[in-house]
Amino acid sequence: MVADLPPSAEASPAIDIEYRTGDPDLHARSSRLRAKRHEPERDAADVASHTRELAEQLSGRLPVSDTAILLSVTKGRVTPLKAHHSRAPRRALAELEPASDQ
Repeated sequence: MVADLPPSAEASPAIDIEYRTGDPDLHARSSRLRAKRHEPERDAADVASHTRELAEQLSGRLPVSDTAILLSVTKGRVTPLKAHHSRAPRRALAELEPASDQ
């Protein structure tokens, strides 16, 4: 079975194990804990996606050093972030621009 999987599947297999302890309270607590352990992974992916999107939007508008400060990354990370930008909607820059008083 493992031989049929791509090499990347071995790095972090997504296995959902349902283990019944016989104690409903213990089961509920351990289920909540397992769910919480996955939150940082989801949050990190979300932050990375938004960072790439904003780096692309700031490209050409600000110097690399200013973009790095705004994104809280090193200057060396700005170019790779722009290069790996996904085709996400361009909405994050609007949040940075001041509202007009018209």
